[in-house]
Amino acid sequence: MKTTLIIQARMGSTRLPGKSLMKINSKFLINLVTNRCLQVTGVDSIYLATTFLNEDDVLVDHIKKNYDVDVYRGDPINVRSRFSEIAKKENADYIVRITGDDPFKDPLQINNALNYLILKKLDYVCNFEPRCLPIGMDVEVFSKESFDTSIRNFNTLYDLEHVTWSMRSPKFNWESISNPVFRPDTRLTIDHQKDIEYCSIIDKMLNTFDSDLSWESTKKAILLNEKSEN
Repeated sequence: MKTTLIIQARMGSTRLPGKSLMKINSKFLINLVTNRCLQVTGVDSIYLATTFLNEDDVLVDHIKKNYDVDVYRGDPINVRSRFSEIAKKENADYIVRITGDDPFKDPLQINNALNYLILKKLDYVCNFEPRCLPIGMDVEVFSKESFDTSIRNFNTLYDLEHVTWSMRSPKFNWESISNPVFRPDTRLTIDHQKDIEYCSIIDKMLNTFDSDLSWESTKKAILLNEKSEN
């Protein structure tokens, strides 16, 4: 069995252009994401999936210079096709989807979801239906076979941009892993300048104690920040 982890990122965000190479304190956003992905176990290959547009040359160059991960450049609109082509190239059985604007992903939660998917022989597993954790702590894993089924059956423009939403339909055997509810409306994702500012605060808090890459450490940093504001 082969598993491929795919980081979806580009420089041409309409809400915050160039965000992949914006900094959270001294660290590039894409570096924070990639570093955490490299700690996910049970993965055979890691890809940056970006576009063939010239504006993404700088992102591709940055990744190739700093990381031993593969790069796939594809259609800027049909995001799903990038995932499909990578999975075909790697002959993957399972796919981990990572959105490149979430700097605090928990590698262990990703690994646990992947193991759960395989053990239960599910089509798709996530952790946000309903949402229990902050936005940006999302996990998505799915089988290549079920992904191919979704491609055959769901083909609106929305499907092409939102890679996996159709897999959370009754047509698929899927589950959402529950977590104790904690600040589900908190934004640990980057779409606006204020997100950069907040995530920079959380990153600084993580550096004030013996933190690791776990959700538990990120939760502690959120609580420490709230305490400092009171």
